[in-house]
Amino acid sequence: MTLLEIRDLSVDLPDQTSRPKILDSVSLQIERGEILGLVGGSGAGKSTLASAIIGLLAPPTQVSEGAIIFNGVDLLSLSKAAFQNLRGRSIASIFQDPQASMNPVISVGEQLRETIIHATGLRGQAATSKAYEMLELVRLDAGTSMLSAFPHQLSGGMLQRIILAMAFAGKPELLIADEPTSALDAPLRAEILGLVRKLANEIGTGVLLISHDTKSLNTHADRMSCLENGKVNAKDLASLQSVAAVVKHRIVSGTAPIITLKNVNKSFRENSHFFGRKRKKPILTKINLTIYRGETLGIVGPSGSGKSTLAKIIAGLVKPDSGAVTIDPGKAPHQKADYRCQMIFQHPFASLNPRARVFGIIAEPLRHLGLVSDAETTRLRVNDLLTSVGLEPAMATRYPHEFSGGQQQRIAIARSLAADPTILLCDEPTSSLDSATQDLILNLLEDLRKTRDLSMILISHDPALIERMADRVAVLSNGQLKFDSG
Repeated sequence: MTLLEIRDLSVDLPDQTSRPKILDSVSLQIERGEILGLVGGSGAGKSTLASAIIGLLAPPTQVSEGAIIFNGVDLLSLSKAAFQNLRGRSIASIFQDPQASMNPVISVGEQLRETIIHATGLRGQAATSKAYEMLELVRLDAGTSMLSAFPHQLSGGMLQRIILAMAFAGKPELLIADEPTSALDAPLRAEILGLVRKLANEIGTGVLLISHDTKSLNTHADRMSCLENGKVNAKDLASLQSVAAVVKHRIVSGTAPIITLKNVNKSFRENSHFFGRKRKKPILTKINLTIYRGETLGIVGPSGSGKSTLAKIIAGLVKPDSGAVTIDPGKAPHQKADYRCQMIFQHPFASLNPRARVFGIIAEPLRHLGLVSDAETTRLRVNDLLTSVGLEPAMATRYPHEFSGGQQQRIAIARSLAADPTILLCDEPTSSLDSATQDLILNLLEDLRKTRDLSMILISHDPALIERMADRVAVLSNGQLKFDSG
């Protein structure tokens, strides 16, 4: 019996006039032990398909026709209680944004144990032992300090591995993996996808692996399908591939410093192994770095090396324990210290207000900084920003959850540009985008840098992106600056 069969599935968004059908008569099959790769552009309907399979479509999005057959049962006919019983046990899921998948006020260990209890029935010490086992499986430190950490204390890559551990805990029959490795560096990405393959081989788990990285899909998937504008497209997937390049750098000389870091140190407190006492864990150690006006500095390093923490310190979102961060005065009268730097975060959904419409999200900094004088000016400026990142002005009336991950990131970029910043801090800004949309966003950022005399700090684990965009490259490892090409 086929594990999963999707028959002529259509999903509608009634209030969307330009494309009311997000999915249009989609049919797919996944056999036991098979990995089906699903590729497609941003907004093609990949994440909507994943949400439909696990019964988490957000209103007003709705299935209008078709069937989703799992183990001979149409999932669309199940009650909410029956569906809840399947999720986390027979069907597991990994979403694109690990930060949005976790409760920020509950420790990682408690969330992992809760998942294990639900998926396996283990309790007490048995559940804790299973938690240690799952951490080791995804190559995380299995000590008590990791289990006592909260989501905000971990890097994006670490969080994604926690999510993977949760998904693997119950040995599911079906795994829905929506961009499961977009937050990881290349070596860890290959290892995690290898674990997915091992799970499929050893226990017969069927996997729907959604990604815009066709190179990885070619390596790890048994078959591939392509979604385009909500329909399965049989185009040649090889034409979508991109080849990673070797990191190179271009040194900028004769320009004035805009950001200077001197002996910056940062530690976070964590529980020790004994008596629950707190101890300091170094995150950044003696960082000395200069960023020049008009340049793009690329920061690379493995997951957990301190890249995102460094960006947050520069932006003023996190204070260093010691050392100094000096930022040159802003270029415009409205630019207070808090607004000279604008961040584009790795996980777009976590950075957007889920209760605000897109118009309000982008208009807020315009109004707060006094960059618009009336409603009509605000409307025109918001429309211009949406168009500049490849979105339709009509989308301004929608909420963040109604967009794909790639579209959410473009909204976040538009909001960052609204403040007319001097410095853009880009933390994996295109990790959730397909190759075509990456080109659009990178071209936009490069054009802005030249026309507005912007400086950019670009954090990425993609060598080709760094080669394309960066003038200099800084390498972080274990919280220390190992190499600065300037």
